[in-house]
Amino acid sequence: MDDTWARITGKVRIQAKKTYGREASLAHRMRYVNTHVLSKMWYIAQILTAPWTYTQWITAAMAWYIWKGAVFKVPITTLQRP
Repeated sequence: MDDTWARITGKVRIQAKKTYGREASLAHRMRYVNTHVLSKMWYIAQILTAPWTYTQWITAAMAWYIWKGAVFKVPITTLQRP
């Protein structure tokens, strides 16, 4: 299970790094994350529960991608759904 989540986490981070330079609004970045970057993760998460460490790594990578070093940041807990 750890191998699967390590591979998925790596792919998520690589995809976020590839598209980091694109100019897009916050709404477009959020939509891109949910449809393209995290789609494989959502599929695997239906079958295998993600360990907490991988969840934190993916959350950190997505926050880095979404906010792009902005000064004002909304807490991630506000943006996440249970």
